[in-house]
Amino acid sequence: MEYRRAYWDETADEWLIKRHEREIFPLVRKRYLFAEVANFLLYDFYTPEGYVNEDVYAYSNRSGDERGLVLYHNKYAETRGWIRISTPTPVKGYGDERNFVQKSLGEGLGLRNDPNAYTIFRIKSAPGIYPQLSGAV
Repeated sequence: MEYRRAYWDETADEWLIKRHEREIFPLVRKRYLFAEVANFLLYDFYTPEGYVNEDVYAYSNRSGDERGLVLYHNKYAETRGWIRISTPTPVKGYGDERNFVQKSLGEGLGLRNDPNAYTIFRIKSAPGIYPQLSGAV
C-alpha cells in the first residue's frame, strides 16, 4: 500500500534499512528465480531431535541453470537442523488422477548424482548464520 504523505512523523530506522539492503534486496533482484512454480518445492526443517520446526520455512526453486534455496526462521529464537526431502507435491497423472511425490534436496535443485562432482554453494545470509551441508545433497 502506498501513501501520498506520511501520517506520523517518524524517522527511518537505518539499521532496518541496511538489513533489508543486505538480506531482502538480493532476493528481490532475483525474483525470476522464485516467481515460477514448475520447480518450486517446500521442505520440512528437522531439528536434531527429529521434530519438524514449523517456524522455519525452507523452499527451493530453479530457473534455467540458476538454483535457489531459501531458509527463513520466522521466530526470534535459535534453531538448528537439516532439510533432506521435500513435502509431498501433487503431480498430475492420467485424467484426473493425482500422485504425490517427494524429491530429495539434490533432485529439487537439479544437481547431478555423481560422487565425483562438486556443488558450490554461495550463501547470502546475515553474519552469524552458518548452514552446514554434509554428505550427498
